[in-house]
Amino acid sequence: MEERLFDPMASDEAKARLQQQLRAYQQEYDRTKELAASGAARVLSLCVSPPDV
Repeated sequence: MEERLFDPMASDEAKARLQQQLRAYQQEYDRTKELAASGAARVLSLCVSPPDV
């Protein structure tokens, strides 16, 4: 019996796992980008109009 080197089911499972990881990384990237943007906006607003002391 010939051994199969390529298992389409395993390949589909690996592909699904990679797609799930990619979505998770993309969500983390988007969150980080939003945090950086809001942080930069906060710093800029403090530079433009510092709080009353």
